[in-house]
Amino acid sequence: GKTYTIKKIDSSPNAVKVESRTFSHDAANIDNGPNRFLTTQYSSITIVSSGGHWWVIASNLNSNTSTTAPAFPKSCLKTAFCL
Repeated sequence: GKTYTIKKIDSSPNAVKVESRTFSHDAANIDNGPNRFLTTQYSSITIVSSGGHWWVIASNLNSNTSTTAPAFPKSCLKTAFCL
């Protein structure tokens, strides 16, 4: 399957949302969960597709890749990476 590495490079409080979708725009899973959020600078995850789901195969030691959405400041724009 396809492999992607997603990395947050800025130091802003804005999180990067990694969201999985199918070609029909239905929600899919990343390690049996809906989303991952990178909230700290230089945090990253590497994911691979099995055809129907995405699996996290690596993450850096400083990353916060929680499945819970962080509190976004009202003035920030969310950054999303949809698979």
